[in-house]
Amino acid sequence: MITKLMNLLFPGYSEHKKEQKDNLNYQKTDVHRRNDTAIDSSYDESLIGTDNITTIKIPDLGSKENSVVKKWKVKENDWVKKGDILCEVDNGKFIMEFESFVDGKIIWTCDLDKSLPINSVICKIQA
Repeated sequence: MITKLMNLLFPGYSEHKKEQKDNLNYQKTDVHRRNDTAIDSSYDESLIGTDNITTIKIPDLGSKENSVVKKWKVKENDWVKKGDILCEVDNGKFIMEFESFVDGKIIWTCDLDKSLPINSVICKIQA
């Protein structure tokens, strides 16, 4: 049941582990290609390594509006556990809390009050 809920909130959750194995050579440029304006390259990947990086994205909940991160409950370099609340996101219809589905260290967060389309990366966690 939890897997079904996670798949609803985070499309592709069940393939998460498979994707991690397939994507050991993380391609930063792939993230930038999807939406240049939504990604801030404020961290240096060479300092953290690229294994076991999980990206948290804005899911498609049927709203055509862009979403906005209104409040971060964590900051970069914080350690989070599975289930910890990361942030509050407003999609124009309601405000939703995003939670971590992995244990790890927050290595990057997007800016507050920035308009982000569906599937934009809002957070990166290194396991």
